[in-house]
Amino acid sequence: MPDSLAAAGYSVFSIAMALTRLSGERVERRWGPYRMLVFGASLAAVGLLAAVTVPVPVVAYVGFAFAGVGLAFSFPVTMSLAGAAGRRADGTGGEREIGFVTTIAYAGFLGGPPLLGQLAQWSGLGFALGAAAVIAALIVPAVVLVIRARHRECAPQLSVRRRCELRRGLPSSTWPKTS
Repeated sequence: MPDSLAAAGYSVFSIAMALTRLSGERVERRWGPYRMLVFGASLAAVGLLAAVTVPVPVVAYVGFAFAGVGLAFSFPVTMSLAGAAGRRADGTGGEREIGFVTTIAYAGFLGGPPLLGQLAQWSGLGFALGAAAVIAALIVPAVVLVIRARHRECAPQLSVRRRCELRRGLPSSTWPKTS
């Protein structure tokens, strides 16, 4: 594929991400944050792997669009979950957790592209994008671990209904208050 066509892949990724973010709140209310993260990470990984393994430009563009759609919600949803994790009963708190997640995100934002660029220089762009697909796929087990940890932490104090909501991925802020 010529370099001019390959460069358009990033544009397709960015446009797909921007358009997808416009529907974020509706999708999160319907699916819940954990499902969004798992589905999005899976879609991004499949898209990047398709872009790398199938040598047809149209498939590569669709793969980059899938990656953009899949990763569009990851940062906003993660920030929301971080804030909710640190929220106290009086509604305050969460600042430390948001700061921690933001620091990790900025480290990835600043360090990821140079590392992937160096990896591409050593072994080729396909290998580097494949590594990005593996990193996106690793979001799935991370989310599963968070769900299990949150369930263990909250389960003894919750009613059966709330445990089911927790499993479905509904944030605690959506639960009705009990007196």
